Order: sequence, then C-alpha cells, then structure tokens
Amino acid sequence: MSQAGDNIPQGTFDYIPFTPELEDDSVCGVKQTISTDDWKDKKVVLVGVPGAFTPTCHQSHAPEYVKKVRELKDKGADIVAVIMSNDAYVASAWGRTLKAKGDVLFLADNNGKWAEQAGLTYDASLTQGFTRLKRFAAVIDQGVFKILEVETKGGVSNSGADYILSQSW
Repeated sequence: MSQAGDNIPQGTFDYIPFTPELEDDSVCGVKQTISTDDWKDKKVVLVGVPGAFTPTCHQSHAPEYVKKVRELKDKGADIVAVIMSNDAYVASAWGRTLKAKGDVLFLADNNGKWAEQAGLTYDASLTQGFTRLKRFAAVIDQGVFKILEVETKGGVSNSGADYILSQSW
C-alpha cells in the first residue's frame, strides 16, 4: 500500500465537468478524461470512497468535503476531488446531488485501476459486486503523497475533511 512520501501512480480518470446545463437532471453531460499528469504542479486533496450513494460515503464523507471546499482551497489545495470505482455518469450525478457544482471534482476510477496500483482497494465482490476503493483521504503535492490516511475501521475519522484540515500540509 502507498504511504506518505511515495509518488502517486500514474493514471487517468473519467469525469464530467460541471456546466449550468447539468442543473437539469435530464442532461448527462460530456465525459472527459483527467490525468494524474495534470496534477504534477498542483496540490490535490483526493478523497477515496467505496461508492457513490452508499450510506457512509453519501451521508458523512463526501458531503463534508463539499461543505469545506473553500477552507481546503484557502489552505492551499488547487483541486479537491472525490474518487470512486463507479462510472463517470454516476460520479457526476452524485456530485450534482451533493451540490458540488464543480468546486469538488467527482472522478471515476473505472474498475479501481489507479487505486489498485496505489494499494487502495479491497475485494468487495461478496457484498458489493466488485473491487472497491478503500475509504481514504490524501494530500498530493506535485505528484507525491504528502498525507495518506486510510480508514481501518468503519466510519469516517482520519479521512474526514476536519481531520485533513487539521494537518500540516
């Protein structure tokens, strides 16, 4: 498993950039790709969740990052993103439901490829149908994990927005 000080794996993610047209629930948006190469000169807060619309992720993990995105950016984050193993359309719908409006990117790590390279997946095939991302939060600075906090018990503690904001980065 990756740890603070490690380079992040290279990878690409699908996402749907927020546009005002997406306020209409019947609009799907246009899928694009973002690469970890786009982050080489950036400070990124990356939040990993097992899945969109799942209880803990939807009720207490991702919403806190949406609520505190301004504080995270004031602290130095160029990008705040939530990553999951759902597809880009589900990721976009979830971000719209949480009223992220593009302030927080909702990224699809299709089949968990990137997270697997980072050692941040687990086998959920018996309960959730396929490999899922572990619950984590990372601060990535110029392609290096400066902070990488992975939850080892249920719930949200060291991967929560308040915890990440309390750290030095």
